[in-house]
Amino acid sequence: MTADDSHDHPLNCHWRPVRPDAYDRLGLPPARSEAAALARAQILTEAFIVGRSYPMGWISYSRRREFYTARRGRYWPPTYTFDFVVPAIDQLANLGLLDHERMPQGNLGRQSRFKAAPELMRLLNDPPRFKHDPIERIILRANDRRLIDYKETERTLRFRRNIDEINDLLRSSDIGLLSHVVRAGDPLRVGNTTVVAASGLLHRVFNRCSFSLGGRFFGVWWQNIPSEFRADISINGIGTIELDYPYLHPSLLYLEAGRQMHGDPYDLAGWPRRVVKIAFNALVNADTPQAALRAIAKEIGGEGAHAEARTLVREIEARHPAIAHMFGSGAGLNLMRRDSDMTESIQLRLARKGIISLPIHDSYIVRNRSTDKGELMEAMGEALWKLAGDSGVRSIGWRKNIPQYGGDEDGEGLGGEGGSESEREHGKSTGDLTSGPAGRIVIIFPEERQRDLFGADYFNVPYREIFGWRGGVAPPGVQKALRREMRRRGLRHLDLADRAGVSRSHLKNIMDGRRGASSLVLLSQKVAADPN
Repeated sequence: MTADDSHDHPLNCHWRPVRPDAYDRLGLPPARSEAAALARAQILTEAFIVGRSYPMGWISYSRRREFYTARRGRYWPPTYTFDFVVPAIDQLANLGLLDHERMPQGNLGRQSRFKAAPELMRLLNDPPRFKHDPIERIILRANDRRLIDYKETERTLRFRRNIDEINDLLRSSDIGLLSHVVRAGDPLRVGNTTVVAASGLLHRVFNRCSFSLGGRFFGVWWQNIPSEFRADISINGIGTIELDYPYLHPSLLYLEAGRQMHGDPYDLAGWPRRVVKIAFNALVNADTPQAALRAIAKEIGGEGAHAEARTLVREIEARHPAIAHMFGSGAGLNLMRRDSDMTESIQLRLARKGIISLPIHDSYIVRNRSTDKGELMEAMGEALWKLAGDSGVRSIGWRKNIPQYGGDEDGEGLGGEGGSESEREHGKSTGDLTSGPAGRIVIIFPEERQRDLFGADYFNVPYREIFGWRGGVAPPGVQKALRREMRRRGLRHLDLADRAGVSRSHLKNIMDGRRGASSLVLLSQKVAADPN
């Protein structure tokens, strides 16, 4: 839950104490039913967690019965009714536990509101443990962002099963920040950002009345803290590393257009990279070119902002002619639908191996261990490869043929640009490599180290030698690369042979240059750090 003291937080009754007797210390009169007691506890919880971070923060609610009638359904708990909410707030205000501003009947300007009274904060000086208890994890929004109901289908049931499976592992894990384990309901002050009540459970949000648009994962506290503090996150007491897909949406647009992307898509002479990135994403996400232009001009600001924005748009279109027709078309929600499916695939694959992964849309945080990093790299590569395969780029059996690789200790990210380029450049040619000696080996390495492959002066493999190999006997550079990677990642010949689908003796012959392999598939990678 995030909020501030300049806007009222709407009551939703999605928070409550873990223990049902948590508020016995308040000396409350008996409730008329268990449901009424739960509604009262939910209201007290929201008042406390908002008041703890913002003593002047208010919580708004309605005193109209029709308001609650319209909100019956999948998104609202059974306690969110006029008959439970309004009497509970009146009672708690009369007991001096809530400060209450009740709007007169017929007022259309502002809802009634309440906040934690000083007495409530005093009595809960040693607060209980809290639980975030949302009713629905698969959310569908209308064009105006209203929550809308929907009919259950096999697809929505599958979405819910999958997110429950992911959340079950998150719920059983200790996710920390700065050596402190963050519990549900904990307040976080990180830099200039305040998280009123931390939640560690995910939900998916689909947009514009369609399960084909959006679908990204939201709801967890690590998505809401400044990116520079994510390096301080721990999982079960172990430090973490974050891997990402740089330039994912530009890469997907180029993939859809069937063209290759060259270089940093936000690198434009004469313009700050940050401004170009914001403008590019505005063009991708806006429904019309005019809406994108307004957003870009607002970001530039100052006199002549619209003229500068028009110039910038023309230069971005000239820089990216292959995808310029998609600008101002609302393509962003389609891209989010695709990257959210990738995230679901990655999360499920890791969860089924017992690996906790914390998603942040197109990046993922795991424990800084070789096994976790290697599994994440493979999961990210497989997700991207599957997406590329949907666009005509062929996989050559990723699941069976990728060695178990970890990453460098300084951390990598799977390159949206480099990965998709490499897949298009080399994956399509695998159809010509199916004949010949058996055996397929896969190496993953950081894109920026292609010329000096592993970042060490004493070990150089020319870029063209790696990418130029099209099967047969491996050249000396490829042999060196394989040996180096096996040592760096602690792999035995038996491990690599098993994953490559060849015998140990066959692998040794490949590595010694005495026998060929059908292909070497290279997925280039880019380091995760995106300074903007």
